[in-house]
Amino acid sequence: QACEMDAIERLVRDRCPRATIIEDACHAIGGTYRDGTPIGSPRYASMVVFSFHPVKHIAAGEGGAVTTNSRRLKEELEQFRCHGMTKAPEQLRRPDEGPWYYEMHSPGFNYRIPEAACALASSQLAKLQQSVAQRRKIVAKYHDELGGIEHLSLPPRSHLKTSAWHLFCLHIDYPALGRSRTDVMASLKDRGVGTQVHYYPVSLQPYYQDRYRHTEAQFPGAVSHYRRELSIPLFPSMTAAEVEQVVSAVRHVLTSKSNVKRQVA
Repeated sequence: QACEMDAIERLVRDRCPRATIIEDACHAIGGTYRDGTPIGSPRYASMVVFSFHPVKHIAAGEGGAVTTNSRRLKEELEQFRCHGMTKAPEQLRRPDEGPWYYEMHSPGFNYRIPEAACALASSQLAKLQQSVAQRRKIVAKYHDELGGIEHLSLPPRSHLKTSAWHLFCLHIDYPALGRSRTDVMASLKDRGVGTQVHYYPVSLQPYYQDRYRHTEAQFPGAVSHYRRELSIPLFPSMTAAEVEQVVSAVRHVLTSKSNVKRQVA
């Protein structure tokens, strides 16, 4: 689901008006802001970034997209993705040099997504809302079947109609459960259910530790989420039987006293 982008915009406007807001919406395409506006409309941010990685709602193999309402930023992004180069006549310092001529105006990279990948991504746009609707149907089932389990918290159901539900993240109180996350994941795998952890906090990654000396106390929310998080399967082509298999496995692993005794003995 989207952050409270209106609050973020007000905070930046009041305290750092020269800052540029860049919204990371890589997991959010197909969702909406709280007012119903589709995520990706550059309403609160100067730029909104999407990912077309194979596991995202729209998969192009790799690459992504940036939306913006700024012509200046659009032109800068177009140059940035192409080695900082441009052939646009209105941007050239020597526009009469010839039709072959181009200029490099800034450092850049080779970030051009292939045309074939763009065609693949475009073809999926028509099915985006259908895909999100199916995800929401599965999420509703998870809420109905997994709600009320001791030591387990679910994402807020209030987000059901606004979130694009790229992931379904459980929060498990592992110390209270008496089992480690590794044990829980192994038990679910034994019952045919794969899980993953999303994500290890960026602030604790070695690069940021070495460069900025971040501590866990500086980002308590991220650390708390990481220590409890476990993602269960969620994809639009899941069958009713597969959803039921996930539900049954999670309920068994988190409620079976024999499992707890076996792990803590």
